[in-house]
Amino acid sequence: MSPGAKNTLVLVGLLFAILAAGVSVYFTTRKPANPLKTSIHQAIGEALAEETIKAVGQGGKIVLVTLEKGESPDLDQQLDAFKDRIYDFAIKIERTDTISSDKSSKFGPGAGMSGKRFVRIMEKYQDTGAVVSFVGTPDGEDEELKDLKKIRDHLPKVVAFTRAPDDIDELFEDKLISAAIVPRFQFPAPGPEKPKTRQELFDRYYQVVRADTAMP
Repeated sequence: MSPGAKNTLVLVGLLFAILAAGVSVYFTTRKPANPLKTSIHQAIGEALAEETIKAVGQGGKIVLVTLEKGESPDLDQQLDAFKDRIYDFAIKIERTDTISSDKSSKFGPGAGMSGKRFVRIMEKYQDTGAVVSFVGTPDGEDEELKDLKKIRDHLPKVVAFTRAPDDIDELFEDKLISAAIVPRFQFPAPGPEKPKTRQELFDRYYQVVRADTAMP
């Protein structure tokens, strides 16, 4: 082999070595993905699923209320975890009532549900076992809910994730909601200060409320 060819091989070898070293440094020094952001939304979805399972039982039928896929990565995580959890219970999702993208700016995980939309959904899906809202609940004092109270015995159960627990007292009193996932308001939170599991993470930052839960 000529001296020139040997030099070329040496140069190529050095370039590969430098590239390999650079890749190694990148993967050993880059910051890991934030596990809290990823896991907490999965935990919320699983908690919603657990309450839904209690509400409708094995083989029950439900309707989901959420944003269109891709509008909110956090909400997409919740929904995927929810579906994974109910799968073993053969719960049927009869319909997914999605919020159109042109209105999505008003909605988000645990927020956006108006009294008008809530009434429409409840009247439209009276024959389903439960309505599961990923986009919050209306204000319990909303005048538009008045007519629902007259037919509440014929309405589906409601399980929801809401960031506004102060607005749901009346919904429980009027039996328009069965359970809700809300930001934690009872302290100290159960479990360790540094959560290691998804359930511990949920318990630290969120909680389930039902009709018999003492609200703040």
